[in-house]
Amino acid sequence: MSINIKGFLEDCRARGLTEHTIATYKSNIATFLNFVGDPLNVDIPILCQPKRNSEGNG
Repeated sequence: MSINIKGFLEDCRARGLTEHTIATYKSNIATFLNFVGDPLNVDIPILCQPKRNSEGNG
């Protein structure tokens, strides 16, 4: 599966968003993809799981 993140970020630049905003979007997307894996096969239960921090606590 290929997600066109590069195209999304290019669109953000074309719309005049700041590099800080674009970097934040890119980081948020990476975090989301790391959490869900394949975003085209995400189901509601995985999105409802509680957020875990790096220590594994709620």
